[in-house]
This record gives sequence, structure tokens and C-alpha cells, in this order.
Amino acid sequence: MKLISPQMLEVAYQLPQTCDAIPFLNQGNLLKFGTVIRSAWQAIDDCGTADGTTLRKINKACTSIRFHVPATSKFYDRVSPGSFPMGEGIYAHTSNYAISDKCGAVGYQFSAPGSIAFKSRVFHNAASYDDYDGQYMAVLLLQKQISSEAGAISYFNPALGTENSQLLQEISDQAIDFYHKGLPDIAFRKPIIAATVEQNGGALNFWGDAGDILRLALYNWPQHPTPGTDARLRKFVWHEFAHRFQPPPTKENGQSAPFIVEGGAEYLRWTASVKTRWVSPEEAATELSTAISNCISKAGGYSWKALPDNMVNSGAMPYECGLALHVLGLGVRQNDASPLQQINDYYQVLNTRDTTIFEQAMECGTKKDCTPHWLPRLLGDQAMSTVWPEFLASTQLAKPAPPPPSQHLNIQRMALASLMEENCNGDVSFYTDKDVFTIGEIKGCKVFREGMKIIQMEGKNISGPLLLVDEMTQACLSRGNVSLGLQNGEAIAVPCKRAFKIPQFYAVDMKRLMQKLDLYQ
Repeated sequence: MKLISPQMLEVAYQLPQTCDAIPFLNQGNLLKFGTVIRSAWQAIDDCGTADGTTLRKINKACTSIRFHVPATSKFYDRVSPGSFPMGEGIYAHTSNYAISDKCGAVGYQFSAPGSIAFKSRVFHNAASYDDYDGQYMAVLLLQKQISSEAGAISYFNPALGTENSQLLQEISDQAIDFYHKGLPDIAFRKPIIAATVEQNGGALNFWGDAGDILRLALYNWPQHPTPGTDARLRKFVWHEFAHRFQPPPTKENGQSAPFIVEGGAEYLRWTASVKTRWVSPEEAATELSTAISNCISKAGGYSWKALPDNMVNSGAMPYECGLALHVLGLGVRQNDASPLQQINDYYQVLNTRDTTIFEQAMECGTKKDCTPHWLPRLLGDQAMSTVWPEFLASTQLAKPAPPPPSQHLNIQRMALASLMEENCNGDVSFYTDKDVFTIGEIKGCKVFREGMKIIQMEGKNISGPLLLVDEMTQACLSRGNVSLGLQNGEAIAVPCKRAFKIPQFYAVDMKRLMQKLDLYQ
């Protein structure tokens, strides 16, 4: 893999003479998106082809198959990008290129005019990696040299501006310091930070992923940080740095693994935000209340053990339910250790043996002759819509409350998802951009079409102060359809047979939680 320019990689496969075809490994969603991703690869000569499943040699005289791979910031769901532009270089994830060992052991070689960074190390001009996990590895290839001094290895696109770059470095250093002190027995896996900025005329947003390289792309970001952009950066960076203190995800087994991994990072980030006072207790309470409420409402009539795979492994549920489980489990712990000490002990055990019981670790920690009471029930066979409210009432950690205005848009988003599910044979695909609901890539709908931009429901703006679900429900019951106004001035009537029910919101007792979780300084 060679960096030709900040806009182009050259990828070459050196094959044994007798090897004519090798399957791509296509881990995760690459099985779904591999074809479209590799359709952008440009063959440099007439030696071979690459499609969704297979690398093929078409000229037996060739010993290598070479491609130019253009840099692209196109998003594919749960696929780490193979050639993401970073300003003065490219972020490349080897999973996009990885092939099987059908024709022999596979090794990786990298070259660039400047630095090459992966696996917490920085190399200059050239590097190689032959271990098995090279098939799923993030690599940063740059035109310039970066240092590998103590702390986080970092590259910031100069287009970010000095203030944003300094803020990111400061946030990173603060996160490392907090987690080192809170989790003293856990080894920190030093990441590489790579950040860039892009202006595309859309909403203020970011896209990133973690791993050995913490990649962060800021879209339409201001040159000078604001309280709003500062908060969003802190939330993202502190969450991702928390992962660097966790045991490898493979240590977690079974259905609860995504909730333990993402929920653990969310718990550490949420706790840090309160303890360092970069959010107020009121703001932290709203976030936790929202997570608990969304977790219960999205689960519907499912028990924890019966949650479908799409809920377990994707979307917001691993984050929201995971945060709720950690906070509430530690809130009813039966020993005298601090919550952070209990997390420290849990991760330490996971690092030294294959598994331990999450419920036992949260409620009992290292206390002997202790049996967890609540978490086995919350994670059991009872419907979450029944057992979770029972738990909240019994422990008095939260109580039913009207949804706050900050949740109106989210509830309207849930209502649209319900409407779309009915209209699109159970499928849902849309995103929010500047208070507009934009229909994503989807087929088989009776009314909805990709690219539609919805701004109104029953004649009222979805981004306004009103909760419009009652109007939607009344329209369904009275005339069997809901009127949605589009950004281009048109309106569509979407048939509906079932009325959307506003989910119950639960407000946490933050004073009680702050005492139980040792959040007072």
C-alpha cells in the first residue's frame, strides 16, 4: 500500500505464480458493500480484477495486481473506510483490502513520503506488518513526518486551525489523565489521533471511529471553537479514549457484549463529564434520563434475552442501554468500593482471564458472599417494559415524567420511523440534517422515496416547539393517513393503520444518584 498523493493510494498484491484467484475476507458489512467499494478501484495494468468477493489474475505472466484507489469520504454503515482523505495523507483500514491465506501467508507493506502510523507506532517512509491481525488494522499514511513522543501520537490537518488542534490535544491529554487516575491498575493502550475537517455545505457534524487510530472528521466545523462544538468534541473523544482502557472486546461474550463494551465507555465518559464539571448535574441527569427512557421504549415488549440482533449490534441501543445498565447497576451496588474502583477491578479480572459475570461485577464487585439482585432480572426473561419500570420505582432512582422539550424532535423521529416501517415493509432509513428528516437509501416503499426532505407534519414544522405526535395519531385515526410537508413545497399523504404511542419518559433522581455514585467532589 503506497501513498501516491493525499487523493490517491496505490495498492499492489504480490501473488505466487500458481495463484490465480483469492477471496476477499469481507469482514462484517464488507460482505454487503465490498462490490460498490471496489468498483472505484482503477486497475493500473491488465493483470487482474477485484470485485465484491474475489481478487483475480487475468494475465498469468503477471506477478502482481495493482490498483489506484481514490480517496473518498463516502460513508458505508459499520465499514471502516479504506481510503479516507486526511488533508496531507490518507487513513486506510486494511479490512477493505484483506485477502485469505489460500495462496500462502499474507503480509502487509506500506510506503509514504512522510510518516506511516499504526499499532501505536510511527515509521518513516516504509513499514511492514506480518501478524495475523494485519487483516483488520487502521493505518495512517502521510506526506509529512509526525513525532512519536510521550502521550498520544497525533496528526491534525492544518485546515482544522490552531485553536481546534490545540483543543483536541488538550481534551485528549485530560481524558488520559482522568482515566489513568480512575483506573490505576489498567494498562492504557496508546492510540494515534488523526483529525481532519471538510466543508460540504451541510450541517455541523462529525464522523469518526476508534481503534488503534482515533479518526475524527469534522464537517462544516468553525475555525474557532464554541461551547457547542467544544462539548461535542469532548463527548466523542472521552468516549473513544475510554475504549483504550477497556479489555479487548473479544473478552466479552454473548448478547451483552456490545452493551458492556459501548456502555462501559459511555459510563466512563458520563462519569468524567460530571466529576470534571464540564457538564452540570442537570445536563448529566437529562442525558441519563433520555438513555433510560429510550432503552425501555425501543425494547418494546422484548425481554433482554430476546432482543433481536439488529438492536443488540447496531444503532443507539448498545450505548443508551449500556450506559443505563452501568449507572443503575453501580447505583445499587452492595459494597463500599467506589464505582470507578469497581470498574477498575472488573476490567482487571477481564484482562487476566477470559470472562467474568457482569451482573456480579457491577452489584457486588469483590465482596464475598454477595448475590446480585437486580441486574440478573433486568438482563433476564421478563419484558423490559415491565421489569425496568419496576426496578426504577423500587429503587427510587427515577420516576415517570413528561418528555422535556429537548426530546420532542427525537420523539417525532421515532414517530416517523414507525410510519416509515409500516409504509416500507418493515424497513427504515432516514437521517436528520439541519432539522430536516431526509429519506436515505431504501426500496419497496409505497410513498417514501430516497432523497425526500421532510420539514412538516400535519402542516407544522417538525423542528418547532410543539410535539406533533398527537396530530399524527389523530390523522391516522380520522382519515387513515398523515400529511408530511417536503422542503420543495410538495406534500405527501402517507397511509397509516396504527397510531404511534408516545413512549414513557423517566426522570432520574440526580441527587440520589450523585450520592450513590460518589459524584460529589
